Amino acid sequence: MVAKKSFAYLKKTTIEVITFEVKPLGYLDDKTGVFETASHSVFSTSSYLMLHCESHQGERDVENILPLCKNFGIGLILFSDPKDYSTYNPILLPERKLPNYEKVEEFIKIQLSSTSKDRLLKW
Repeated sequence: MVAKKSFAYLKKTTIEVITFEVKPLGYLDDKTGVFETASHSVFSTSSYLMLHCESHQGERDVENILPLCKNFGIGLILFSDPKDYSTYNPILLPERKLPNYEKVEEFIKIQLSSTSKDRLLKW
């Protein structure tokens, strides 16, 4: 997700690049997703690992990966129904990072549609 963030009193506008690494059922105890999400910090201001889980599963089921998420400063969201946002449970919020601007530029060039890039230029 790419968004514009403005600060009225500071007379400053920034671009926020927020990434999401989404894993299907069966990845609650898999640390691979944590490392994949952490690698996004090269071009993102914040990143979330999103894990699809059964409705009865929760924070106790991710005790093995939660410390890693904290160490890397990534957010963690559990969800049981991808179509129902009310099942999305944010367990940990990410830290905001200052990414490499060249990598952000490259990410935008490769990942966004022409329409989205045009919108960014008009901002």
